[in-house]
Amino acid sequence: MNDADKKLLTEYLGECWHRPDAGSQMIKPHAYIGIPCSCGTVSYNARHASTNNRTFTTRNDTVDLYEAIAKKGKWWEFADYAGNQDTEHSVTEFETILQIFASIASWLFCLNGQGYEERCQMVADWIKEASHEGC
Repeated sequence: MNDADKKLLTEYLGECWHRPDAGSQMIKPHAYIGIPCSCGTVSYNARHASTNNRTFTTRNDTVDLYEAIAKKGKWWEFADYAGNQDTEHSVTEFETILQIFASIASWLFCLNGQGYEERCQMVADWIKEASHEGC
């Protein structure tokens, strides 16, 4: 996942994508002054940007994104999109609707403990696609 997608997801969560401010007053920052971030946090560590951003590779990142989607009232739209992204299963291999739902839910929530980054990327792709609807 690239930084642009990580930034998109971070902002979707309502959080700050930490980056040092490139303001002219900070061209030659001194260690005792610190480096202001775009969120207003002042860091004395030049690595502030890379050390404080989410990686979108963990269960917590994935679940936080799903919660944000639900809180924004977009869960059904996302669930429809996600169901079409599940290429691991074919509807014909199941006997009941419940089996289909259980399989997609297991895949979507990475119940096998793998695939968190891929699901976070799927959220980024959905956000990018949804933002262009109706244009």
